[in-house]
Amino acid sequence: MASFYKRGDYQWEAKIRKAGFPQLARTFESKADAMAWAAEVETEMRRGNLRAIDIARYPDERLEVNGVCPATVVREMGLLQRGVLRSSYFADLSPGSIWTPRLLKL
Repeated sequence: MASFYKRGDYQWEAKIRKAGFPQLARTFESKADAMAWAAEVETEMRRGNLRAIDIARYPDERLEVNGVCPATVVREMGLLQRGVLRSSYFADLSPGSIWTPRLLKL
């Protein structure tokens, strides 16, 4: 279930808590944007597609939103990939559909 909180004069934070999923939170400039994001994420949770969406968007969000070094994102994605590959035996995941980090020239 999503909750919305006003942060200062110009921002809204959406928090989603649902059993069996990690807590998600994101900040937006308008409440309408926060509500739209929360609705999309909750729909994906019901469909069981949340894991694929998060992994697919993770590199771009880390680079753009958080402004971290590309080498950090490559290292983090390598860790995620190893974890997913090891757990793919227990889940219905195709190892070929997992993002493979490439070396980036800095």
